[in-house]
Amino acid sequence: MMVFMFQKEFKEFSKILENKVKSSKTIGIYFDSDADGCCSAALLTIYLLKEFNKYPKLVSCFHNVDEKLGNLKENLIFVLDAQPKKADSEKIIILDHHLIQNMPKKSFLFNPILYNKNSYIATSYIAYKILDNLIDMSESCWVAAVGIRADKSEESCEDIINLTDDMYPEFRNVENRLIKLTSTSRNLSDATVVVNGLVECYNIGNPSFFGKTESSAELLKIYKEVEREVENVLIKCDKLLESEKIVVYKINSKFNVQSLISNRLTISQPKKTVIVCNFGSNEKIVYVEIRSIQEELFEKFCIELKDLVEDIGGHKKAFGLSISKEKFSYLLDYLKNILV
Repeated sequence: MMVFMFQKEFKEFSKILENKVKSSKTIGIYFDSDADGCCSAALLTIYLLKEFNKYPKLVSCFHNVDEKLGNLKENLIFVLDAQPKKADSEKIIILDHHLIQNMPKKSFLFNPILYNKNSYIATSYIAYKILDNLIDMSESCWVAAVGIRADKSEESCEDIINLTDDMYPEFRNVENRLIKLTSTSRNLSDATVVVNGLVECYNIGNPSFFGKTESSAELLKIYKEVEREVENVLIKCDKLLESEKIVVYKINSKFNVQSLISNRLTISQPKKTVIVCNFGSNEKIVYVEIRSIQEELFEKFCIELKDLVEDIGGHKKAFGLSISKEKFSYLLDYLKNILV
């Protein structure tokens, strides 16, 4: 449990954030398009609306944060639950909890790994704690709880989970639905609809309305379509490689369901590292999701595959990478050597 860790660091970073926001006319939020990234973006949007009446430019990212950042036109850029490889500027603030692969020289970075390399706390928790030093964010605690639950970091973020239970007793009845709907973000070309839906429900004052507001109702339709796709893909997925500890699957889906598929396959194969490679959602790129029982694999992949893959990120037990289809055979050869 890490509930009382980083309190000093949260407070110090909140001052940097507040000063930057006050001196900026235009603000952009670039966020990873998973549930944790969307919840982090919603929390920051809520803060900006409450304190400054500013609605930021929202941009969702999926393995392409540098591409999306482009020319950095906004006065202040937040990057949430992701980290640029190339972009580095004094007008960038990064809140992230993944392995640090490129330490920025100019950007402002808050990552708990800087203070404790074994820490594992969701970015939505980081965002909530920093912002709560500036204004009372307690009414939005359920938004942070969704990101924390989706990212499976509730053990180290117990205070927010307990606060949510106290303030919103109905949350337990709807949390699984909330997590499933927000996680649909991975299958959207623009996940800002998830952020807008969370903000709408915050304004109503009740998380039970998620799925019933204008933006979140759109998600419900997409979620049902994605669920049907998952069931179809599970029937058709091909096994490329298998050993005692690792199994590799190939799927073809227009949706980015590789994460959902890997989660489902892990349930039926809990003693194996499950790797799912999706060839169908992009013409040039294969998206790969790994659910690992071998915690050393993540750092090993980050080091040994950094020149081969387009992008890699995540945690020891759950991470993803993207690789061009032209280079996939090299990745397959690499995986075969690991199997041996």
